[in-house]
Amino acid sequence: MEDVATKLSRAISAYWESFIAAIPGLALAVIIIVVGMLITSWITGLVRGRLNQTAKDKIAADFLTRVAKVILIIGVILLALQVAGLGSIATALFTGLGASTLIVGFAFKDIGENFLAGVILAFSRPFRIGDVIEVDGFFGKVRSLAFRYTHVKTFDGKDVYVPNADVMNHAVTNYTADGFI
Repeated sequence: MEDVATKLSRAISAYWESFIAAIPGLALAVIIIVVGMLITSWITGLVRGRLNQTAKDKIAADFLTRVAKVILIIGVILLALQVAGLGSIATALFTGLGASTLIVGFAFKDIGENFLAGVILAFSRPFRIGDVIEVDGFFGKVRSLAFRYTHVKTFDGKDVYVPNADVMNHAVTNYTADGFI
């Protein structure tokens, strides 16, 4: 009986010692995440300001700002995992995510379709924020273009969120670009 208790005590002691040895790396990882998020916010603000000054299209500027923020956050997390000594976990995580992407892609086909349509709309620019458009039977002013939907404010005060795939697959009449309004 004491032999089992001794083995259990040694195992707990070994885990405790490895935990204590890992604390500096974990603390540094937390600091990297906190500082990295602050730096990410600062860089994102700079990118947003610069793009809003130079870009003719606010939709594309907002989209590029979001993409830059996501890329920076992923980089900060990967760096923190590496510093904490968890680089193998990050590798396994991304390998698992890559493999499950196919399964999740089929499950969330509509979300992916709307996201890709949002990317295409952000760069093809069939309309701008404030343009008066008609799409899929909805007539109003474009308020925003998000990753998944286009926000249209109708003239009777309704907020309509048209999925970007529908915007891509239906005729869009832009009355502002055509000079009617």
